[in-house]
Amino acid sequence: MDKDLQEHLADWLGQEQQRVQGAKKLTRQEKAFLAGRAGIILKTAAKNRSLRVLRARSKPVAVVYRIPSNRPRIKNQQALFFMMDREKTSRKTRAWIKEQLRSLGAAAPRATVATLMPGDEKLYRSVLLAAGFQNRYEILKGDTKVALRNLRQRKDPPRDLTHAGLNLVRLTSASQLKEAMRLQKSVILKFKRHGYFSHTPKQLREDLKCYREALKEKSGVLLGVYQGSRLRGLMAATIHPGDRPGERTGSLAFFLHPSIHGQGITKTGYRIFLEFFVRRKVRTFWGGTSQPAIQHLSRLMKRQIVAVIYVK
Repeated sequence: MDKDLQEHLADWLGQEQQRVQGAKKLTRQEKAFLAGRAGIILKTAAKNRSLRVLRARSKPVAVVYRIPSNRPRIKNQQALFFMMDREKTSRKTRAWIKEQLRSLGAAAPRATVATLMPGDEKLYRSVLLAAGFQNRYEILKGDTKVALRNLRQRKDPPRDLTHAGLNLVRLTSASQLKEAMRLQKSVILKFKRHGYFSHTPKQLREDLKCYREALKEKSGVLLGVYQGSRLRGLMAATIHPGDRPGERTGSLAFFLHPSIHGQGITKTGYRIFLEFFVRRKVRTFWGGTSQPAIQHLSRLMKRQIVAVIYVK
């Protein structure tokens, strides 16, 4: 193991984590975790012959690697990353990274994911597209109070859906959850490019477990959108531990049948869920989307793009 490279990679991983989380300083435990993570990454990438290292005067200045995803949604899913010393980034370094992304990306199997920081996207987007990465997801972080205030000021959606001839019903029973999971799968199968593997059996099992725990611990809200007696949509808000001790954060999910699109349902869902988070003193919420309408709404709510994921 190249200890110098491991130390540099751990430091770069820490820089990226701070950029995503907005943290000022990493704890000793976080640094130790990242050092271990760097070692695992280098061993795995080297074993797979998918590690590329750029050095200047024998010191590492950038790495590009492709490894198995640490949270795979499908079998053999892989992830493509690059890390660098951002204080010493040059045109030569960026050109080298582009070439390695092109090479490792073109050889990557289907469903490989590539993660970029927002500021990097304009530099490397064309390379990923050329390598076959077509679907683009924004990973978004928002302040619950700021998002709610801006949503009210800019859109002021109602708290119900009577204007659209629809009813919102709070889901609580096992039979309701079972029906909701069938709907989630059917909706995602109609729009797989937007679903980020949410239709897979593994993800459906994880989501069902999350929903059950949220209902049991009263740490979430599940809403069914009904058209008469027919379930046409599922909207979910759940609360999870944050990245810091004692911190909590929220996440949202929306699965709507195409027949009820374009009626402001998601905006109503955001209002209900953000009010729920504020009442529970949850300060931040996260989510990911590839849908332009939701991305536009997120801009109105002043949510921050913390990462961009491309999927092959």
